[in-house]
Amino acid sequence: MSRFGLRWVACAAAFVAFANVQAEDVAKKFRLGFSLGGYDTETKVKSDSANSLFITDASGLFIDAIRDPRNDDAAIGELGIKPQTRASLSASYAFNSMFVLEASIGYQKGDVGDVEMQAQLVSPQQIPSTQEFLFDIFRFPAGEMSQIPIEITALARFRPKAALSPYLGAGVGYRLVSFTASTRLNEVSAALQSSRGGLATLTGFFGARGFSGVPEGMIRSFGGAEYSAPDSFQWQAVGGFDYAFNRHWTGFVDLRYVFASREFSLTFDGRRDFGNSVPNQTAEEGDELATASYGAIEIVEGGLVDAGRLVPGPGAPAGTDCAQDPTICIFDYQPDGVRDTGYYYLKGGAIRYGGVALQFGVRYTF
Repeated sequence: MSRFGLRWVACAAAFVAFANVQAEDVAKKFRLGFSLGGYDTETKVKSDSANSLFITDASGLFIDAIRDPRNDDAAIGELGIKPQTRASLSASYAFNSMFVLEASIGYQKGDVGDVEMQAQLVSPQQIPSTQEFLFDIFRFPAGEMSQIPIEITALARFRPKAALSPYLGAGVGYRLVSFTASTRLNEVSAALQSSRGGLATLTGFFGARGFSGVPEGMIRSFGGAEYSAPDSFQWQAVGGFDYAFNRHWTGFVDLRYVFASREFSLTFDGRRDFGNSVPNQTAEEGDELATASYGAIEIVEGGLVDAGRLVPGPGAPAGTDCAQDPTICIFDYQPDGVRDTGYYYLKGGAIRYGGVALQFGVRYTF
């Protein structure tokens, strides 16, 4: 027989062996399982730095536009629970060959992405003539989150007497959550609490592009960063399949879509946005969106980053005091141990725990 023929015989024998494997006998028996896989959440907090608000009259004629002044490169990176590796243990009891009740507990841990912080710290004369603003990005890690999902799931097995048995199910559970803030988040929070300032209003397209000064009576102290990572109830929809190696051992693939009732929240100074972001919409003149104030928070005392200092610029008179006349000074981007005043944005947000879990594992039937 040729090698080609031998290969076909070997393939046919493997197929017959696969087809003749019998399902494990699960009726009125207990099973223990272990699995590894991944978990990915759905919610991400994306940057709104590229937003523009267009204002029209009642007939739809363009009147003005307000563009968010931040650096659009902030679209790279986001705040969100990053994909996590999940390990799970399960125990189940089969009432008959088709219907199974399963209890499981898992563990997963991962990063919560990066917080978007932008700041314009330069003097006015350093902003290129082709730009109205010059914001720099200072992203930093938010911290780490650990989750322990505890689930009870009812499963219906199809083709229970076959080696390959698909199943579907649904269940409820409870998720234990803990969050550890990064060192940088704690530093920013402390710096924020020791700073003072207020909202610097952004002017429209037809105005003198820039920020208005903060009225003296509106200068205030700020609150720090606050986060909430509450435990949560959850519901899960399940699909997967078992493959029986023999009457005791099976391998399985399990896909779960999870809905959670609670969410992780991060705020700065009591708000999810430190600075009033421009909405990406069109509004009619006189509407609430069109008359609202948008802009950065100008920190006039303190600061959140140490990015450099103001020094006399080219042609500045000898003995220039940049604290008194910053318009003839330039920013040298050489850290000097002192946090800098300027225009700041910080973006917090809310992240739901719900997502998708894909697990690969084995089960043993007693």
